[in-house]
Amino acid sequence: MAQVHILSLVTILSALITLVMHGAAHVLLSQGKSCPRGQRPISVLRPLKGKVDELENNLESLMVQDHPQYEVIVAAADPTDPALEVARRVRARYPRVPMQIVVGEWATGKNPKVRLLRKMLGRAKFDSVLISDDNVRVTPDYLAKMAGALARPGTGLVSNLVVGVGAKTVGAICENLQLNSFVLSSVAASFLVGYPVVVGKSMLFRRAALVNAGGFGAVADVLAEDHLLGRAVHAAGYRVVTLGLPVYTVNVNWSVSRMLGRHIRWSKIRSSIAPRVFPFEVLCQPLVVFALTMLAVVGFRLELQLSKIWVTSVAMVVLVTLSEVVLAWRVQGRQFRAVHATLLPLRSVLAAVAHLASGFIPVVRWRNEIYRIGHNSRLLPVRGAMTPRSWVSIRRAA
Repeated sequence: MAQVHILSLVTILSALITLVMHGAAHVLLSQGKSCPRGQRPISVLRPLKGKVDELENNLESLMVQDHPQYEVIVAAADPTDPALEVARRVRARYPRVPMQIVVGEWATGKNPKVRLLRKMLGRAKFDSVLISDDNVRVTPDYLAKMAGALARPGTGLVSNLVVGVGAKTVGAICENLQLNSFVLSSVAASFLVGYPVVVGKSMLFRRAALVNAGGFGAVADVLAEDHLLGRAVHAAGYRVVTLGLPVYTVNVNWSVSRMLGRHIRWSKIRSSIAPRVFPFEVLCQPLVVFALTMLAVVGFRLELQLSKIWVTSVAMVVLVTLSEVVLAWRVQGRQFRAVHATLLPLRSVLAAVAHLASGFIPVVRWRNEIYRIGHNSRLLPVRGAMTPRSWVSIRRAA
């Protein structure tokens, strides 16, 4: 019984940690409803790479902003990139919004997204610079509320909570469940405890803060440019804010392997940035901890009785599952379906697999380039022939 009690206590601890994180997400989302509006001019930088899900609608969401003065700059490295034609169609439909279409990239740096950002920054004319990924869709009040948050004295960077929407496949549903539970709640909790984690899907900088943090050049050779820029802006003496106003990343027709590949890559990033904390992330997956408890009971033929600790652990797992459903429903609204909740166990298992696999897969693939990841997500060259193990990672790390 002692072993079962220990495992049950771990399950209860895991559930409590997750519930606290969910609570942090609800607090920040509630604060986002009362965000003040601002009017400062904004240059929006949107790097493009291929046709992502619903790219045209995502771009259009930037062109219909209720904001007095802004410009949109998009860029792709390849002049034949199909995303450029989509951008041209959108620009033609909204001639009143200044949109620049840039072809080409900065000559140096291992991170392809940063190469595009450095190229676009040279075209930006305003002192407030916003990075917005190509798979992100925003509400019409997005720029006004981001400007309002940046107007607060001492603020150098404003980021957002990220919500996954639009899923039509099992892989996309699991991706959105992971974004709308673990990722969203961990970002919210980190901000509320005074250690903001910046997500690169949406980042608004004061140009002076960006320059004092070292600029894009300082993160030209790392993969986690968003987190490291946030850390550098904070170190330069500015406030870094996570706004409770969500942005929506559209994930429609994902495969399970693609979802797994992204989170293996993200896990490798987190392990390189916070190696002492990363191993304990499994405690944020109470369904997996509970499943491991049950496997231990069966595998080691442990005695299982209806003790108070055991019953409490089962009740906590049920409670945290309901909490996850409520959080997903709150951020997705009518897009969340009851059938999505049946995939919560699969989502938890895939997240745990990504966590473990990140320690065994040596390389990742991102934006059609292959990398090894060093300390603080530094990008390292891949030399020599691909091994069977690295070939598996290349196929999965989409």
